[in-house]
Amino acid sequence: MEPTNREKARAELIALTLPPAILKVFDLEPPRALIHYLRDPREIFDLDARDLAAYPPGHLTPLFADITGYTQYAFRHGAPRRGFVRFSLEQPGSASLDGVGWDAVLVPTMVTVFEDREDRAHTAAVAALLGFSAVDALISGLTEHGGRARRSYEAMEAWQRSFVKSLPAPP
Repeated sequence: MEPTNREKARAELIALTLPPAILKVFDLEPPRALIHYLRDPREIFDLDARDLAAYPPGHLTPLFADITGYTQYAFRHGAPRRGFVRFSLEQPGSASLDGVGWDAVLVPTMVTVFEDREDRAHTAAVAALLGFSAVDALISGLTEHGGRARRSYEAMEAWQRSFVKSLPAPP
């Protein structure tokens, strides 16, 4: 990952024309519905060029992090795979999602949102804030066969991978 700073990343984030809630999260003003799920990507700005080399290669724009700060979300502007990226600061050298579309990169977050309350209205409200268009299919898939409580970890991971693959690729 190439070094960047908050100001440059903010300008690039604006140019991506993502939902306004993403900029609010980046600017440390998350909408109330997102405060338990997302926060700004501050850790990425603290890494030097040597440390950044361990993470996904190329020109990435940091977007946000999960609530722990360890899972980072970014947009890669070019090679090797243009699109959205999700990676862990705790596992350098690997990206759990790489070069995917907007809906696809949000799937793990949306699964967490739904499982947090198992409330369709809350999940739909968060999906609207994030511009996640596959909310009905996600909820249907998660509630099928009794939901996650009756699925093994492996089965749930396989379902998530399959669901992500079913979503549109980046333009």
